[in-house]
Amino acid sequence: MRKAFNQELLKAAEKDARIHMILADIGYGEIEPFANT
Repeated sequence: MRKAFNQELLKAAEKDARIHMILADIGYGEIEPFANT
């Protein structure tokens, strides 16, 4: 479920630079693609 959410959030963030992710420590590997956009 977390991976699917992150993938959809990444798709949206690629289209809208106003989207940011604020999160607790869930492991950098989960959000690395988002951090690189």
